[in-house]
Order: sequence, then structure tokens, then C-alpha cells
Amino acid sequence: MASGLRFLWLTKYDPLDPDTGAANYSNGLIRSLVAAGATGTLLAHSHGAPATPPEGLRVVLTPPPTIHRGFSLLSPLQSDAFTLSRSGMADGLRGELRTGGYDVVVIDYFAMGWALDTIRALKRQGVKTPPIIYASHNHEITVRKGVAGKATNLLLRQVMKLDAFKATRMEHDLMREAALIVANTQDDADLYAADGAKQPILVLTPAYDGAIVEPKPITEGTPKRVILLGAFEWIAKQMTLRHFLDAAEGPFNAKGIELLIVGKMSAASRAEVAQRWPYCTTTGRVPDVKDYLKDARIGVMPDDVGGGFKHKILYYAMNGLPIATISSQAAGFPLDPDKDMLGAETIEGLVDAICDSIDDLPRLNGMKDRAFAACRDQFGWAERGQKLYDAARRLAGSA
Repeated sequence: MASGLRFLWLTKYDPLDPDTGAANYSNGLIRSLVAAGATGTLLAHSHGAPATPPEGLRVVLTPPPTIHRGFSLLSPLQSDAFTLSRSGMADGLRGELRTGGYDVVVIDYFAMGWALDTIRALKRQGVKTPPIIYASHNHEITVRKGVAGKATNLLLRQVMKLDAFKATRMEHDLMREAALIVANTQDDADLYAADGAKQPILVLTPAYDGAIVEPKPITEGTPKRVILLGAFEWIAKQMTLRHFLDAAEGPFNAKGIELLIVGKMSAASRAEVAQRWPYCTTTGRVPDVKDYLKDARIGVMPDDVGGGFKHKILYYAMNGLPIATISSQAAGFPLDPDKDMLGAETIEGLVDAICDSIDDLPRLNGMKDRAFAACRDQFGWAERGQKLYDAARRLAGSA
């Protein structure tokens, strides 16, 4: 095992007990980097009860910001970046970098780009700062523009377009300052390259950290249930969810299909779902989503905008659940969209594909078996942590 790399990792909220796909990715990268031989400090906002960090990782948590994101309309910062910057984390960042001893700084997620101004100010004061790694979760320039275009309310669309403009400016700033970009799909890496990125781009798809068990067959006794995993706090996720629930209600009721939504959702959103779409059940946050994947026939991924790696597809594949997805959202998987999953171009088409296949047990079993076989040996964290370690060491050596 190599040794000697010391990192400072900046991210929005403590990801060590993850409850979103983004937190899963951050948690996996951090833990696998430490397992590869690095030591470092995680600087983040607190988020529930703190988890026990791995040996070699020091955790410094700041109280979460309380300012309303609406005030970002008066700021040049994108709304998430504005909110995240209004806490004590900048003071913590200044203290860590003045103390020194770090080989690299990882800026995890585009909205943490507010930290660039703090780092540049330290440089002007003569503080030697380490190379920056930008750990991306999406090519935000593309994602934010797509989400803004989906808004049906005219005023909301204009606000979201302004926010997308600010996000574009922030991601371009990160691209200028970073010595390395980490992308979670090759598609996103290609978008960064096309957008003018000159530095190396390291593709690290997310990995799976659960037990790998041969999936059981889907039989007539398997509930006619569709599972939707996710965290539904971002407005784009909420818009997509409402679209899918509207589209699926009539067809699912006609076919006797139950829809179970598993994952983080506000109390208000759960109440809205219960009132407007009674055919659907929600769980809210659960200790382990894998417990809900055992008795269903299909796992669905209905997002029709956005990019990046879709964690829920990996969870479906590794738990023996046939995958139904918008075809454009399956980047990063060694799967044939025409044979190994149910693919469609629209949410309505996806609903039709699910209804047409829900009782086709040979097809469902064939899809889930092929997906499991293709993914089972391709998504381990150790390899990804070693690649990140090696890339960071190269940066530290050339600084």
C-alpha cells in the first residue's frame, strides 16, 4: 500500500452516513482514498448524527447554513453555492490551508466552488495552496440548463435560467482553477473536454458497497410492484416525480401495479403524494434501501433530464431487480439498453414499457440476470480509490 498523501476534502454536507446518491459517491471516494493509503481532513456542514470516520480521516463539521436560498437572487453566486457559502466553513478552510501540510484540495460538488475565492485570497496573501481537484457529480452546465427548460411556470423558469447561468459561470471557474477533474461517467468527461477543459479528466464511476448475492428468480408470487429509489428534495427531482406519477396512475391501476417510492422525501411531499396519488406508497428515509428491493418486479429510473451516473440503476442491477429507465440516463453501465433493461425515450413510453413487461416473467428474469452478471465485478470501490490516490500523488509531485 502506498503512503504519504494528505488531502483536504471540501463538500457540502457530511457524507459518511449517506442518504442520497451524491452522498454515496462522496462517501465512497473518501473512504476508498483513505483505504488506498491517504490521510486527510473532511470539511463539511453537519448533517444529522455524525458517522464514525475511517482511521486516517479527521472530520471538521460546521453548523449548516440557515439563510434562505431566495436571497441568492441578489448575489452573483448560484443558489446552492450562495447558501453553502453563508456559514463558518470559509473560516475553517482558511485555518486549514494556513496550517498547511496538504498535498491536494478536493472541491467536491460544483456548488462548493464558492471556496475558490477564499483560496485565491489566501494566495494573494502569500499562502502556498495545494493543487485543486474538482470532483464533479454532473456536467452541471448541461444539467442546469435542461432543468430550467422543464419548468412550466414562467416566473420559475426565468429564475431557474438565471440560476443555470450562475451555475455555468461557477463550473467554468472550477475548470479554470482545477488541476484535475473527476467525472463520474465518460459522457460527462466528454462534455468537459468539449467545453474546453485542458487539464486531465479522471473518470471514476460510483461503485457498490453492499453484499453481492445471487438474485432470486421473479415468480408469479413476486408482488406486482415497481420500486423507485431516490432522494426527492431538489426541485428537478420533484418535477420529474410528479410527471411520472401522473403518467403512471391510470396504466398502473389498470394493470394492478403497486408503486413504492423508497428514499428521502420531505413530510410535505409525502403528504402530497398520499393525497394526489393514492396508488403509490412512500417510505421516507430508511436505514438500508436494499431491504426494499427483494420483493418487486421492476426498479424504475424516470429522470428525463440531467446527466451523470444514476446510482439507483446500480442498486437495481446488484440486487436482481430488472431496470426500467429513460434511455439517455443509463451512462456508465456495461448494459445493452435494448436487451438488458427496459428503455424508453419519454416518461409515457417508460410507463408503457413497464406495463407491457410486468407479467413477462421470462423476460424480466433474463434482464435482471444479464444485468447482474455484467455489473457484479465492475463496481468495486478499491480500484477507484487507488486511481484517485495515484492521480492525486502525481499532482502533488508536480506542484
